[in-house]
Amino acid sequence: MSANRRILVFLATLAASMLTAGGRGPLGAQPLPTEGYQLVATWKSTAPSGGVPTFGRALAIDVAEDDTVYVVDSRNNTVHHLKPGGEAIGSWTVNGVGSLLDLAVSTDRVYVLGQTGGAIHRRDGTLVRAWAARGAGVAFGPDRRVYVARLAGTSTFIDVYDVDGNQLEQWRDPNIATLSVFAVDVGPDGRVYVVADGAIYVYRSNGAGNGTASGLLRVRRAIEGITLSDVAVDAAGRVYAASPSGYLVVWSGAGPPTDVAFVNPLRLAVGPGAGLVVTTDAADFKGIVYLPDRVNLDPKAGVPWGAKSDVLGKMLTPRRVAGGAGADVVFLDRQPAVQRWSSAGQPLDLWPTSDFAADVAGGAPRPCIITGRAIRCFDVPPADDWIVEIPATGWLTAVDGDATGIAALDLADQKVWLYGRDHVLRDSWPLQLAPGDTTFFTISDVALAGNRVYLADPSAGHVDIRNLDGTRADVLPVPAGPVRVAVAGGAVYVLGRDERVWKYGLADKQLRAVWETSSDGTANDLAADAAGRVYVADAKNDRILVFQPGGAPPTDVPVPPSTKCNITTDKRAAPDRVEIGQPVTVQLVVRGACPLGDGRLDVVLVIDQSGSMMGTAMPAAQAAALSFLNELRPGAAQVSVVGFATTAEVLQPLTSDLRQIVRAVSRLTPQGQTNYIDALDRAREQYLGPAARPGVPRVVVMMTDGKPTNRLGVDKAAQDLKDTGATLYTIGFGSTIDADLLRSMATTPDLYFDAPTEAELGDVYREIARRITGVRLLQQATVVDRLPADMRYESGSSLPPATYDAAARTLTWRLTEVPATGRTMSFRVRPAQAGRRPTNVAATMTYVDATGAPGEAGFPVPEVTVTRRSIWNAHLPLLYKNRCQPQRADVVLVMDTSSSMLEPERAGSATNKLQAAVASARSFLEVTELPEDKVSIVAFDSAARVVEPLTGSRAALGFALSGLSTGVGTRIDLGLQRATAELLTARHQRNHAPVIILLTDGRPSGGSEGGALAAGRDARGLGFAVYTIGFGADADMGVLSLIAGRHDRTFFAPSAGALTQIYQQIAGKVLCEP
Repeated sequence: MSANRRILVFLATLAASMLTAGGRGPLGAQPLPTEGYQLVATWKSTAPSGGVPTFGRALAIDVAEDDTVYVVDSRNNTVHHLKPGGEAIGSWTVNGVGSLLDLAVSTDRVYVLGQTGGAIHRRDGTLVRAWAARGAGVAFGPDRRVYVARLAGTSTFIDVYDVDGNQLEQWRDPNIATLSVFAVDVGPDGRVYVVADGAIYVYRSNGAGNGTASGLLRVRRAIEGITLSDVAVDAAGRVYAASPSGYLVVWSGAGPPTDVAFVNPLRLAVGPGAGLVVTTDAADFKGIVYLPDRVNLDPKAGVPWGAKSDVLGKMLTPRRVAGGAGADVVFLDRQPAVQRWSSAGQPLDLWPTSDFAADVAGGAPRPCIITGRAIRCFDVPPADDWIVEIPATGWLTAVDGDATGIAALDLADQKVWLYGRDHVLRDSWPLQLAPGDTTFFTISDVALAGNRVYLADPSAGHVDIRNLDGTRADVLPVPAGPVRVAVAGGAVYVLGRDERVWKYGLADKQLRAVWETSSDGTANDLAADAAGRVYVADAKNDRILVFQPGGAPPTDVPVPPSTKCNITTDKRAAPDRVEIGQPVTVQLVVRGACPLGDGRLDVVLVIDQSGSMMGTAMPAAQAAALSFLNELRPGAAQVSVVGFATTAEVLQPLTSDLRQIVRAVSRLTPQGQTNYIDALDRAREQYLGPAARPGVPRVVVMMTDGKPTNRLGVDKAAQDLKDTGATLYTIGFGSTIDADLLRSMATTPDLYFDAPTEAELGDVYREIARRITGVRLLQQATVVDRLPADMRYESGSSLPPATYDAAARTLTWRLTEVPATGRTMSFRVRPAQAGRRPTNVAATMTYVDATGAPGEAGFPVPEVTVTRRSIWNAHLPLLYKNRCQPQRADVVLVMDTSSSMLEPERAGSATNKLQAAVASARSFLEVTELPEDKVSIVAFDSAARVVEPLTGSRAALGFALSGLSTGVGTRIDLGLQRATAELLTARHQRNHAPVIILLTDGRPSGGSEGGALAAGRDARGLGFAVYTIGFGADADMGVLSLIAGRHDRTFFAPSAGALTQIYQQIAGKVLCEP
């Protein structure tokens, strides 16, 4: 079991123990279980029974004249040849061309493009010849010519070849500048369509061996900026384009284009017949979708080729499972279908689902599912399926059935709906037991058996047993807290928060058996049959685990762990490499999780609803967000929901009515782009409004599956949000996120969570919820850090202030009321001895946690590499100029103008630090080649300003330096952001090296250290070289080293003379080709 899984299980049982103890007294002794259970089978995918191949990643696709299909599998560099219905004809591997990018099919040839070259094959895969063509896309035209589109500089080139691969022409329109080229196709009239920069350029031959752009096809304004990845033109001249942002776009004539939502389309081709084939990399299906009518595109009519033969037998992250008819089992996974397997693990049948299903009910020969507000029971033929919808205010989250009926849970309206197998409504009743009761029941699952309905209530820590009229028949306490429930063969089976199965007698409620499901999996659901067999869906490992009675009963009953908090510590030092006497920043971190406090929280759920969340991603996110509610204390917590795409919207302001939260989550609709900034701003506004409660912990949980559309400004928006006192958690869902960015946005890096698949997203939400429900971590703590003799403590550098005992060489912090988010302490030392040196002897903490329990903890001992101090050479720039190839540069000097810069540059000096910095900056200007080089000056204190934009005027720069004035504050982050913005203007010349040189005499102020680190990373991510200079003893060299990203670009200047030498040394580096 992974560390994260162990923590999650600990937190789950810990929370459950407190819930069980709260209001009901201790659990007391329980009789030992009388049954043992053992794992008897593991169901995984079987080999597909049909002839459709399984694709690693289906990418480029084309349809031949005979309606057979050729598709590239880029995962293994294979070309597959398929029948018009998708069945395999043959395949071959393409070598020697790098990763495959595109292909085109003629009457008898297949033209393949790779990253390093091309190849020409016969239709059966036989290699004809290697091909020197290079480009992004290839197409075969009605003129029997081959067209290859490529990008060179800022120009689109179309290389024209004959059928044997000999180049005939090269087209280029000098009036068209492009930054990207993705694909090409040729229309019936010989016009060439090129996908570039989110639009389609239309080229015509000029008859003289060249072609010019004669038109531009643009998407509608509301979705401008999306990426287009492919284009296809049919015989009628209709133009189709694919956008991985979640659209298929069609230009059918002179009117505006139309677009339809489609999950993650990659490439497309016209045919077979009247249809369109599209490759997709969606979470719920990776392969080819055939749309039978390309004139009237309807993605819901799309057919994953060989739907039954290809899906039946595959098991991909199974998430819900139920007992079928007799001993059969039905289950849902990430594929758009319900499958039925026999008790022996043999696939039997399949029912395709057009929409994501939240749960499945068995108990009859044909299953039922719920999707949003609809209950659907399958029939034969499908046109006879029974479908009923609940009122618009509701939202269905669980369903179960037996031979006589169906029970569906409406979490939004807090109701249970009961239908007979004759599809007649039997009853519906509220979860609340008394009229006027507004209690929110956090029900996570439902089971129907005979004349009882069983409701899993994680917050209450029991299974709530109701009669068919809604009155309470009984309550079954579950020590671990119930997440899922199933009833069969006279027993109640509960999947607990601890991922164990707890089996109880139906009549006497006595514990019969308990066992752990998996040490390395994710138990999502369970089902049981009359023989006592139990089926557990393990989504993480793409399997269903089968258990049956057998083996020795357990000799004890698992009990919740101690109710003490789980405390963790960490310690770091930066930079990792310093010279003797240079400062090292040491940071001690205390984190952990505690049992439920009073439950008061103001939480904002920020959820990505961009186009990439189509398919199973959005329903998975909705289900995960709703599972988050199960961990809160109804009535004490307030929650808000913010959905974001191209813009963000507050779907529900802060409220304690969790019904409204369920409804808000249900309204999330995927479309558009990914605007982090607007999302963070809308979340911040929730804490500035009247609903926010003073003194109540504030938590924001932001989930996204993509990178921001606009990166610049994200860090500031995150910092503005955190400045309201909110703790920001971030979740990266899937594989296309920027984990480094999300980690830096979070209040601390450990508050970023990675959820690669739908199966892990719910776990992440639950883990975060269990972390935040403890208001405090520690009542009090004493931290003592003892330093070695070769590490000199820098007086006054500790944050928060610590007591330093020089004789004992110890730093002591006495902390009170440590919040649930933990506490960070830091200080600086200056090493006196070379070598790989520990920064401390030992650091320990004694504490009393939030439950009143005492404890002790130790911290790691970080080490740094200490080298002997180097000697600066004031004439180093001359050496660089004599030994290197000069290059042109655009340099931004970022100057600290905080009030501390008015202090003497060293003791007894008549020159203050600002005067010394200005003089050193002037010396830098003297060695630059103005006006060929360009320099800008940015000043920062509590704000930042561009004193002089990029210019080659030595006079203007000198005048700007002379006018620098000081202010309060040291906002390094704002200075770096201004510098980055200046280098992104048109004043920066592309052939000049972009450089930022930061000078400061202190550390970031206003809690902006994270923002400064992020701003440095942003600049480096844009390809800008960042140099940092710490001037004087108070400079935080650890932070400056992290901002620069490289030790050799971080400098310490103890005096004005050293500062001048450093500026000249940097000038020598900057003005030389690397």
